[in-house]
Amino acid sequence: MKTILRGLLLTLVLSLCGAATAGGVEPIDHNDGYALYWTIGETPLRDDDFWVREQESIVETRLWPVALYATEKPITDAAGTLLVPAGTQFVRVTGDRLLVCTQVKTLTGLSKSKRVCLADLDANGAIDASFAEGMGGTSWIVFSGKFSNSKSQPVSGVTLQEISPLEMKGAPYASFHYQRILDGGLQFPLTQEGGHKVRFHFKVGKTEKEHRTWVVRECSELGQPNFCASANFPSHMIIAGLDLELLERRKEDIRIRMIQPFHGQRVRFVDTSYGYYTQLSLFSPEVP
Repeated sequence: MKTILRGLLLTLVLSLCGAATAGGVEPIDHNDGYALYWTIGETPLRDDDFWVREQESIVETRLWPVALYATEKPITDAAGTLLVPAGTQFVRVTGDRLLVCTQVKTLTGLSKSKRVCLADLDANGAIDASFAEGMGGTSWIVFSGKFSNSKSQPVSGVTLQEISPLEMKGAPYASFHYQRILDGGLQFPLTQEGGHKVRFHFKVGKTEKEHRTWVVRECSELGQPNFCASANFPSHMIIAGLDLELLERRKEDIRIRMIQPFHGQRVRFVDTSYGYYTQLSLFSPEVP
């Protein structure tokens, strides 16, 4: 919890039907903007009821890119300066034109310690520009911007090979946790969480067990997706395709039945700098 209060908080943004905005998060301008989406890895269906303790993980999975590319040759700018070495992987970033970016900062080349992006700015089907973006904090999972704000430079002769997203090196780990039961209007500083709710959260990070960032929403926030369910059992929770029945409470432990597992829904994460308070936006599921 201290990590949440101190650091930047990631807010889960789900690709749901209908474009809408809530909580003040700026939507993507598809004439100029771009954003990084992930696919939640499919998980098996549990056919038995099971108990979970507070903070315990309900399901573990990975986040995979919408599309993944690799280059067999080094990529240079128009002056011949190295941008990325051979064998570099690029993830597809959603926008109204082709955009691929390195998922992690490069270790060599002109854009050392930054993410390198390649774009088809004139939309003719060929990569014609590159730009570099700084890395830091949670930016390796969260990424969005506008083409007009990018200091691009010409690049030519780029050949990318599309490969399976499952071949991504260092794809993020994700887990979904039962957080706690909020009885009687339990409140923390800067929060206005309602009582009689069961609270859940994601953890997303670079490794299976370490360097995880919590992804949460307050129960009092309106709109979907909601990280909370009623504590008046039995109750129901659906988020990012995961469908759970909450059957029984035993002190702080709860018994759960899985109706449907994660099955590949696309999600986007947004950085917030409001301490504990989060924001939410909804976007069309029609992601390139």
